[in-house]
Amino acid sequence: MTRHSASPHAERRQVRVFESDVGARVARLPLQAFPDFWVYAYLVLVEDYRVLIDCGSGFHHSNADLEAGLQIAGEMLGVPLSPSALTHILITHGHIDHFGGLSYLRERSSARIGVHELDLHTLTHTEERLNLVARRLHTFFAEAGVSPEHIPQFIATYKLGKLDYQPVTVDFTYEAAGMSLGPFKMLHTPGHCAGHVVIRLHDLLFSGDQVLSEITPHQSPEQVHPYTGLRHYLDALKTLKHWAGDVRLTLGGHNPPIENLPARIAAIQQAHQNAWTPYSRCWKSRIPWPRFRKRSSGAPMVTTSCWLWKRPARTWSISIRWDCWRSPTRTNSPPTASDRLPSATVACPRPNDHCDQPD
Repeated sequence: MTRHSASPHAERRQVRVFESDVGARVARLPLQAFPDFWVYAYLVLVEDYRVLIDCGSGFHHSNADLEAGLQIAGEMLGVPLSPSALTHILITHGHIDHFGGLSYLRERSSARIGVHELDLHTLTHTEERLNLVARRLHTFFAEAGVSPEHIPQFIATYKLGKLDYQPVTVDFTYEAAGMSLGPFKMLHTPGHCAGHVVIRLHDLLFSGDQVLSEITPHQSPEQVHPYTGLRHYLDALKTLKHWAGDVRLTLGGHNPPIENLPARIAAIQQAHQNAWTPYSRCWKSRIPWPRFRKRSSGAPMVTTSCWLWKRPARTWSISIRWDCWRSPTRTNSPPTASDRLPSATVACPRPNDHCDQPD
């Protein structure tokens, strides 16, 4: 049920109501977290619980959308609703578009706030956490070959908007609570975020960003965020596939609902396998160090083996170009400054690039 009939695209921007097989009622609240970037929060009415799952970014129109969504949901469900009526706020993971509204809600609600232990400090000691991650990012970008003058720009982009968030007190953490709250059951699914959880209620699953119907979530390198990265994410998908059981409907933090969760998980797994296969073949060739050939312009071009030894040329959807290095004379040893080729930066190569020594 939606507030008004609308086109499929417009329907995503409207409050919609779902019901579990046991009678729990759920209202999906669309929130504009940032300009033209939307997320979903979910209001759940079950037994004596009035639970909000995620709460938007707290920026732009997000708080106003949340207030309006609660009012509309109350009209649709026949129950007066406002932040003060909430009993609990459950956060699926510590990304600002999902928890940033807590500062606003804490002043207007006595609802108990819950999050996984691994994301606790993100909510309660935000500036300290940002500074720690910024230092790790600086090291990561430097090792990746990003020019020193560009690194501060990337760090500033990472911090954008987060410093406006005011830390809140968290009332309970999921592991300490036995990964449950009344009829709500949680599963830790790290990868996209260290403390990411999915939440099951009867035959409904609130998947946060773990499984989405149209996209796969970005992954951070684990050297920047422990318990993140593709390995953790794929392992969590396998666990979720068995844990979710006979879930009928999956409600994500973005995108339309998923009616066939196993099929969607399989599609995501296959997409990652397809993306990795060309580089897996190169890895098995066991070329220990990168070698280069020159383009017609005379600039060195990195080969596939360099792609594997370094890191992918895409980080957080930002195209990064690499500095080239000569093959060191020391087998299986890191290159030194003398191995660096001056002013040689390249983009991610094709898997079938041929390796030749430079002229």
